Amino acid sequence: MKLKNSTKLATVAATVLLGLTLGASAGYADSTNPTPSEGTDIPTNAVERLYNPNTGEHLYTISHVETSALQSSGWKYEGIGWYAPAMTTSGEYGQPVYRLFNPRIKGGDHYYTKNLAEAKSLVSKGWKMDNGGKPVFLSGGPVSVYVVFNPRAKASGSHNYSTNLSEQKGLVSKGWTYLSTAFQGWPSSNPKSVDDPNVIGSTYAN
Repeated sequence: MKLKNSTKLATVAATVLLGLTLGASAGYADSTNPTPSEGTDIPTNAVERLYNPNTGEHLYTISHVETSALQSSGWKYEGIGWYAPAMTTSGEYGQPVYRLFNPRIKGGDHYYTKNLAEAKSLVSKGWKMDNGGKPVFLSGGPVSVYVVFNPRAKASGSHNYSTNLSEQKGLVSKGWTYLSTAFQGWPSSNPKSVDDPNVIGSTYAN
């Protein structure tokens, strides 16, 4: 089986203040001419990982436009965290993952969940849903994406998501807790694919 990395391009108007990402709505279109490579025949999106040295937060996105906007605002690009089922599959190969933003924490903070009820519960407590309430990527694949929580964090960066279990266990040894599987994906070292020019059509909003 072969891996295809297909993504959908959009416009992101991102303004970052201590890591605050701005934007709005999403639109989906079919991928075109994805390049197959080793792994699976399911089309995928690369989930890119960025780090804000001012707040200590990591952010995960399939939008190259958002990645570029954040880099221009001081975020550091750390590469591809994992591959997710392509948004073009409309959930056929995976579960929606929602991204939420807490504006009441210094520097802001993001949280990711597959549980729409949990997302709505956080919204009722003052959190904001990114991407107009639409999923930011999908969960699906053979590899676990682990989450850990920093109970000592007084500001941004209280959650870390990674397929690297050693990384997560290292954080646990430093006082982080709640090591568990947040969602599924494919490993970042697997694909040789070339990105489709049509990345997810969305702008991310807080």
